Amino acid sequence: MIPSYQSLSEKLSALKGSEKNDRGLAGFPDGTAYYHYLIQSQVGDFRSTNEIEERLFTQLALDYRQMQTLLSQNPSLAQNLSVFSLSATPEEMLSYLNKAMQTDFPDLDSPKYEVKYVPTSMEEFSSPAFYLTPPADTLSPNTIYINQSSQVNPAELFTTLAHEGFPGHLYQTLYYGNQNPAPIRNLLGCSGYIEGWATYVESISYGYAASYFKVEPELLQLLWQNRSISLCLYSLLDIKIHEYGWTLAQVTQSLHGFGIASDDTCKEIYQYIIENPANYLKYYVGYLEILDLKKASLKKKKEKFSQKKFHKSILDIGPAPFDVVEKWL
Repeated sequence: MIPSYQSLSEKLSALKGSEKNDRGLAGFPDGTAYYHYLIQSQVGDFRSTNEIEERLFTQLALDYRQMQTLLSQNPSLAQNLSVFSLSATPEEMLSYLNKAMQTDFPDLDSPKYEVKYVPTSMEEFSSPAFYLTPPADTLSPNTIYINQSSQVNPAELFTTLAHEGFPGHLYQTLYYGNQNPAPIRNLLGCSGYIEGWATYVESISYGYAASYFKVEPELLQLLWQNRSISLCLYSLLDIKIHEYGWTLAQVTQSLHGFGIASDDTCKEIYQYIIENPANYLKYYVGYLEILDLKKASLKKKKEKFSQKKFHKSILDIGPAPFDVVEKWL
């Protein structure tokens, strides 16, 4: 095996610098058609990119207005964004989340899981935390890995653990697995549903975090608005790069307009989107799809709407393209 990897490394090194396309998938023959395929197959969204882009702009404007309102009503919030004095272990945070979510999400009998830490040699390349999906036929072991070198504040770790653990990926995986779905469903999983759910519940966890850290709810709301705007902006850039062929210069100019002044940071964002077409859409467009289904359900059921029942319905349907989820919901 080692000679194979050495050979691969040598061949890739020889190719370095030979690529002339700086316009994402849009710069390849049939690249935009392939991009549309990725949105349909991975995100599970069959709308046109124009429709998706319009939905993203609508959400960006809404979040921006809400953030401005929060700051105009309480200007001191901006100075308090890093004030989280409570020190707690990831295990304690997960235990709290598992209890706090019970009023909003269906029960899951005594989920067994463990917390491990990323080996030092992998810290530089690992996210702050991640859930290791178990084999479909055993649903165990369930492990959340923590990257101890990650520079995130306690509130960010808390909401990340909600995304990866409760009521995010770990909970979602066990809940759906306990429904004994047809085995073929394991081959038909839709990343947009899975990551959209985790991002959706992450947004809810900011409310749990306010109680946990005993801080103003508005402070955590501001943190979520900021994260939502970032994810929305990156999703829009994903479309601009891979659908319209935006270059690094165009992306940098756009990000400068949103206060991201560092050219190195702009280049990192651009490079990540180039390497992972439609990835941000899985998270954020998936989140918006679930949010829109919730709004539609609330409008239809009015005072009979139950958040817990809505969540149960989404979880019972399981991973699928969103037009299928909407039909069965």
